[in-house]
Amino acid sequence: MKAILALLLVALASLASTVAAQKLVFAHHVAGVAADLTPEQWKSDMKLAKNHLIDGFVLNIASGDPNNEKIIKNAFDAADNVGFLVFFSFDYASRGAFNTGNVIDYINRFKGRKSYYKINGRPYVSTFEGPGNANDWVSIKEATNCFFVPDWTSLGPNGIKAHLDKIDGAFNWNAWPDGPTGLSPAGDDAWRKAINNKHYLMGVSPWFYTSLPQWNKNWLWRGDNLWHYRWEDVIKFQPSMVEIITWNDFGETHYIGPLYPSGFPQGADYCKDHPHQAWLSVLPNYIARYKGIAVPKGNDKIVYWYKRNYGKSCASGGTTGNNVAYQKGYQPFEIQQEKIFVTVLLDAPAKVHLKIGTAAEQVFTSTKAGLFHFDAPKNGALGAVVVRVVRDGKEVRKATGAALTNDCPLGHVNWNAWVGES
Repeated sequence: MKAILALLLVALASLASTVAAQKLVFAHHVAGVAADLTPEQWKSDMKLAKNHLIDGFVLNIASGDPNNEKIIKNAFDAADNVGFLVFFSFDYASRGAFNTGNVIDYINRFKGRKSYYKINGRPYVSTFEGPGNANDWVSIKEATNCFFVPDWTSLGPNGIKAHLDKIDGAFNWNAWPDGPTGLSPAGDDAWRKAINNKHYLMGVSPWFYTSLPQWNKNWLWRGDNLWHYRWEDVIKFQPSMVEIITWNDFGETHYIGPLYPSGFPQGADYCKDHPHQAWLSVLPNYIARYKGIAVPKGNDKIVYWYKRNYGKSCASGGTTGNNVAYQKGYQPFEIQQEKIFVTVLLDAPAKVHLKIGTAAEQVFTSTKAGLFHFDAPKNGALGAVVVRVVRDGKEVRKATGAALTNDCPLGHVNWNAWVGES
């Protein structure tokens, strides 16, 4: 009887990390910047993510990183404790290709953890690039029985077709628009069709600006309204799963988790005093609608974001709009709009007032409860940004954010977003 009970408990533990293979939301977590995180910080971050309906972290590890063992252990220990999910993404771009035996070892050592995410009992595994090593995955899959969903975005939808026998699905990293425009889900549709409707992992990201000369990176893509409209696309498109890019990539400014300065790469001073954690507050609404579950009450929550410098207030810092190595280049101020972006989770119809410094107040009206998103022109105004929710003539919520300024402490425009909430 005890033996049967033990087997049942093992089966239930496996089921806990396997159940609901579709409609889960993970956040990409860069292990390489997490070496100094304590076990308590890992647990705190996972609890924070879980409280905002994120199901797990995608643990991105680089080949030969001397901190991998410590980081991986801390991540899985915390996830087991919190009731959170984790799976590996092997980064073939950061420090080069992995040895096949090392990949097999990582997967087989950790796939037995109760927190390791599985589909039908198979450990879920992804990559960041690495299509040049595509053939390695034949033996890796044989040795691990992994459910393999790589990010081989560089191949494009047509290129991935040559590898359908090796993969169980695909992850498209292209979560930002090309040029001064919004992002269409047409690219996602092309990928899903190319893989013959196999498992499709859709990327969602709020922002992208990086200036790291040591890695020859100095460009931005349009963020602006992206966090809102990309989630609305997810809800309509209904991908198999979603991966948020990212929880903690400070160097590329698409982090949505807490700021950990120990994880800032050299030169990423543009992250200092630029929190993004408020972006989490709108996730329960989007994720609930994606999953088709009850939408949490909004409590008139205000979330708002903007860059604090005008695009022409100082030098550009050499930043280009788009990565000119393979895209048409723009001036960065042609890409980022001079607007304040606001999402309010209303309990009932209301007016939302927005004021910058001493400029005239702008008023936006929602005739229904629920998520209300809009953007407002800055109109050259300087000073603190104040957003108020007014219902029946009474102020029910107010937020005051960092000032718009023409001062540039970095010596150039800071193209990163400042994100606030109330």
